[in-house]
Amino acid sequence: MKVYSTSGAFDIVIKVASIEKNFIVINAQMGVWDSNVYLSPEDFRILFSFLLRPSFILYLLKLSFLLILGRKMKNNAK
Repeated sequence: MKVYSTSGAFDIVIKVASIEKNFIVINAQMGVWDSNVYLSPEDFRILFSFLLRPSFILYLLKLSFLLILGRKMKNNAK
């Protein structure tokens, strides 16, 4: 995953996700910085509403097709 900002482009590595009380907590690392992202139920509702948009659903369908096709092509090459 990458974050682009005026300071530059940074790789983000998600290490672990967990539940703490009413929050989804995502532990991630961006360069030398470790961070915890806390998603409240309201934050998750907003995120989920983005994921249900038709353009995103079409992208997921396309991505799954490309992953399956790529896996088949890789197996045929062996």
